Amino acid sequence: MIFSSRSTSSVLKISHLLYADDTMIFSNRSTSSVRILKGFLHSFMEASVLKINPAKSSFIVSSKMATNRIYCLERESSFLRSSLPFLYIGVPLSKGRIQASTFQPLVEKILARISGWKARFLNQGARIVLIKHVLLSIPIHSLAVVDIPKQTLCSLEKGFTDFFWGWSEGKKNLHWVNWKTIVGPSKGGGLGIKGVRDVSSALKLKRAWTIFVDYQSNLWAKFMRTKYEAVLVEISVKKKGIHLASSCVCCTDNSCKEESLDHLFVDSEIAFALWSYF
Repeated sequence: MIFSSRSTSSVLKISHLLYADDTMIFSNRSTSSVRILKGFLHSFMEASVLKINPAKSSFIVSSKMATNRIYCLERESSFLRSSLPFLYIGVPLSKGRIQASTFQPLVEKILARISGWKARFLNQGARIVLIKHVLLSIPIHSLAVVDIPKQTLCSLEKGFTDFFWGWSEGKKNLHWVNWKTIVGPSKGGGLGIKGVRDVSSALKLKRAWTIFVDYQSNLWAKFMRTKYEAVLVEISVKKKGIHLASSCVCCTDNSCKEESLDHLFVDSEIAFALWSYF
């Protein structure tokens, strides 16, 4: 549970999130709200004959909340206090800029998988298959929903590179070709392996497309549009009739001032390179 004292009148209000057996509830920090919520959970347990495990349940509040208030919430809710970041559906959630240390468990998980393959006699063809269909599939879920730090992406690419070239007598083999060439398309001399950074960029564009275009059936996109409406050019600036002369951030040519959705997702330099790659 997450308790907050802030008013969100101008933002789409979300009371809870449910996925399988993971539940996240947002509530006011007042004692009356906590008691009502506790009564609702008790009624749920009686109706469903299911039990809520206090050891796996917790609540999160602001770090600035008074200690006596936190003790009161612990007593009323019967849960212990937790803090950010925490895992929800396999993805770490945190406040502010995401640190590389937050995704260190993900890097360690992939490196542990690679370490288990070191002792096996694998040729480079087998290593390519494992990179394409096993290693790259592990971070896909996180890449799809979170902007993973560049340092983490570099650590993943380094692990893939070392695994591809292998080891001899406990030492890394010489890397004969740059990894950027290896992850290129087959027509360009690469091996058709998708680069982690390219996948991350593509999924960022997908999230942007969801916010700007395909947001009607997406709760997250609706929330982002209402919360950050003031900074979205398509929603706020053009809606107010304000025309700003700015260059396109997706093109190296500073003279390009196109801001249409077609240019952003199809004709810009970054979009063209991504679509050509896939």
